[in-house]
Amino acid sequence: MDRAKLICPFCAGDAPLERHTHRGHRGDGLRACPECLNPFVVQNQSGSLRADPLPGTEDIRVTVPEGSVMAGVLGALPSALEELPVLPEVPQRILAMIHDPLVCMRGLADLMAEDAVISSKILKIANSAYYATVDEIHDLQIACAYLGLRTIANAVHAIMNGNLYRSSDPTCHDIMQSLWRHSVATAHCADELGTRWWHDGDSLLFQAGLSHDIGKLVLFDLITVRYRGRVGRLRENPALLLQALGRHHALVGLHVAQHWALDPLPRAAVFFHHAPGTAPTAEGRRYADAVALASAVAHGMEESAEDEERPNPAEHPAAARLGIPPEEVHTLSEAVHDKVESMIDLFAA
Repeated sequence: MDRAKLICPFCAGDAPLERHTHRGHRGDGLRACPECLNPFVVQNQSGSLRADPLPGTEDIRVTVPEGSVMAGVLGALPSALEELPVLPEVPQRILAMIHDPLVCMRGLADLMAEDAVISSKILKIANSAYYATVDEIHDLQIACAYLGLRTIANAVHAIMNGNLYRSSDPTCHDIMQSLWRHSVATAHCADELGTRWWHDGDSLLFQAGLSHDIGKLVLFDLITVRYRGRVGRLRENPALLLQALGRHHALVGLHVAQHWALDPLPRAAVFFHHAPGTAPTAEGRRYADAVALASAVAHGMEESAEDEERPNPAEHPAAARLGIPPEEVHTLSEAVHDKVESMIDLFAA
């Protein structure tokens, strides 16, 4: 196979050629074809890259036939991806500096000061009720030292993502805010899970949790704003709209994660968090399980005590696969509840 090309196993078109690395591995090699939109997995065989369909995955062109409403909506996805905002230069430099082993807090604070939004919100987080300091912090260097690199990295990701969840339409606003709250809660739950049980020192789980439902946001925008064709009652019926978002958001989320060049592990979690057992590698399954469990815990935090229909997060299959006892799942919710409530407004646009 030509090493300079990667061929989609569905439509035989040119597929994205990427070489992401993180801690010495390439993750699942999960991709999505920009032409036919189908997901596939890339494997490295003797130095050559090979693209294969995901086991059990049907061609999207069969499950969403040409001429259908959803085919029209998904047909607008490539142009929507091109218009998605990318991470601005200063946040990119902040994240790169955070992962530099030679990083110093003074240099990080100086760089952060170049972005008024980030610097302001980092100070607000340091002085928030959750981190409650004796004396108010006004100096960015002190705030950085107080919060730590992991919290700062998570905050930068959240601040930037929060800008996407905006709408002046009352109906759209409510749905988008609900999606945003759930994403932030899931991110914190996933991060806490990594800290407590995996001793994971980076922010990949936070990023995975924050991005896991990003496909719903993009689909929501496609259906309500961008797609000009007929969509039946979807635009006027929030229940039907949410049902449509749930059915295809994992695939759309994979396209967004690929467009943003997310690490392979958050990318796997975005696509597989509703079916972690189908991820093609053990590490991908572990990340998908972690985000699936975090999402279940976040949903439990959002529901009223009278709601008995939602499954108990402690009984979620992902908890057993991850080896987390039911009583520890309960403590996960308790550990992040106050943090989520304190952070949700600070992270929003």
